[in-house]
Amino acid sequence: MVAADPDGTEEVLAENMFNEPPAEGRVFFLATLEATYHGRSRGVQLVVHLECARSSNVAYDEFAAECGSSRNR
Repeated sequence: MVAADPDGTEEVLAENMFNEPPAEGRVFFLATLEATYHGRSRGVQLVVHLECARSSNVAYDEFAAECGSSRNR
């Protein structure tokens, strides 16, 4: 992880007019990640699946909340 914004709600809402605000008491957490591919093949698509947990040790449920859409950076 290169950087984190624990409340990126304003940025997500400004990114796309169809993004809806998070549910009451929730925020959009933004993380900037960096990855390096060391393989030999070219044109490989990187697919990343992340799971996050808070101090409660309960994983975030990606199907319970929408995360909005943003552009790839």
